[in-house]
Order: sequence, then structure tokens, then C-alpha cells
Amino acid sequence: LLDTLLRDKGIERADCYVTNLVKEHPFRNDISPWIAGPAATLTAQGKDAAEYLRCELALHKPKVIITLGASAKLGLTGDARPITKVRGAPILPDAHLAASVVVPTLHPAHILRGAWMDRYLLAADLAKAKRLCEAGGRAAVPQRALHISPTEAEMDAWFALAAKQEEIGFDIETSNNTCTCFSIALTPLRAMSISRVEAPGTLAQLRRLLSASTGPRIVTQNGNYDTTFLRKFYNIK
Repeated sequence: LLDTLLRDKGIERADCYVTNLVKEHPFRNDISPWIAGPAATLTAQGKDAAEYLRCELALHKPKVIITLGASAKLGLTGDARPITKVRGAPILPDAHLAASVVVPTLHPAHILRGAWMDRYLLAADLAKAKRLCEAGGRAAVPQRALHISPTEAEMDAWFALAAKQEEIGFDIETSNNTCTCFSIALTPLRAMSISRVEAPGTLAQLRRLLSASTGPRIVTQNGNYDTTFLRKFYNIK
């Protein structure tokens, strides 16, 4: 599976150096001698394996390292967060890591055990790693502008700008059958979060923006839920 996805993204397996945190096959796939406990911490044996891996990678001086699965990510970076929460997000190295950036992703075995749709996530992460490698291993940090708690004038101006866009991003947050806030993004890097949802002026502007036949194309994260919720509780169609 890994070879197939690499080829699909224009990456030759021969151009990659593939290695493991644990240099032996764990008996019955039990990794507790290296990583133990519910908090997933490295044992003394695990720390030795991680240090050996760092020294091994230092010999090859890779521009980008892809960690497959949570264990490799933990051993190399010390990051114990679930792999599903951080996959695809570049991790800048510490002083001991011989690479410009680490891209954590899912282990192919996770996909082969039944999560077949997740192969698209692994493929996307491999494509990102390739782009980072082509850029010399430099991960650019995007400069985002998120406006929160806007004044009424700022909110009115944002609605006016949104109505003129070809495409906007839109998302809502809900609790107890109430929309607690919604966000409108003019670009992937510029967004405003509006919490005064119940104000009559706010609902009127939101209704005009979302219902306009000639308005912007709306990109959502969970569109079916958002549109159903707004139609049911706020009569916004």
C-alpha cells in the first residue's frame, strides 16, 4: 500500500530511506517494552531506541521525515497527541533532529485493518511531504487573520465583503439547539467569528448572504448538518 501511494504521488521508493523506531518485530505486536501506559510514554528501552534512530537519521541528513503512525511520531518528536489530531501538520524539529521538518501521518497498517477511506489522508500527507522536500524542507508558517468579537460596524463591513466574493468559507458551532457562533472566511487566511447570532440584524444579514441566488459559492466543513440546523431553528434556507 505504501509503495502504491508513493508512486501515485510521484515519489520513488528508491529515493526514500525507510527505517523503524524499533529494530525488531515485537512479540505479538506488543510495543509496551518501548512505549507504555495510557499516556503513551517512552520507556527506558524506548528512549534508547529513539536516540539510536536520531543518530541513524543524522547520517542521512534528510530534508523531510515522514513518521508513519503514533509510535514513530512519539519516538522521534516526543509528541504524544493522537495521530489523527496532528497528521499532516508539519512539526518543526528540535536541536537534535537531523531534518528541517517532520510530517506525521497514519500507518499503512491502520488502513489495511479496515479504515480504507483513510488512504486518502495518507496520500495527501505524502503529497505535502513531497512539496516540503521540493522547497528544501522549509515549512512556511501561514499568517492568519482571525477576527473575534467584532464590533457591529466591523461585522456589517465583513458581510458586505463576503457578499462580493466568488467563494467564502462558512461554519457554525452549536449547543443545546442554539447556534453559539458562526464564522465566515473571505480567504483561507482571513476569517471572522461572530457570536451575536440572536441579534435581529445579524440573522437578517446571514439570511441574505446564504440565501442569495447570485451570492458567493459557500464552502462548508459539515454542510449537511449546518444547513439542516439553520433551516430547522432559524428558518434560514
